[in-house]
Amino acid sequence: MLALALLVMTAAPDALVGDWSPPDRDVVVHLAQVGARWEGTAPADGGQLTVLKDLTWDGKTWRGEVWAPKRKAFVPAVIRLESPDTFVLTAGSGLLSKEVVWRRR
Repeated sequence: MLALALLVMTAAPDALVGDWSPPDRDVVVHLAQVGARWEGTAPADGGQLTVLKDLTWDGKTWRGEVWAPKRKAFVPAVIRLESPDTFVLTAGSGLLSKEVVWRRR
């Protein structure tokens, strides 16, 4: 538990940079810093689809928006780093929120 607390306290804002996958999709999302924010894109129909956008670092978590395919809209998102290769994304808010564990590829 102490190791996890130290990881969260020492996580750098660029710890998200790289390729990640959610468990329920056969897709690789590339997270990169764009200006002062981070975004995640995935290949789609010969181009790129923005999956995560407007992510900002608050010292503990990244906050922004994630594409919700069922809703066909962006919803609020919070990302919490669990380990160097795992993060938990909470999509939505309140009773309609959902947590998904993503893994580094």
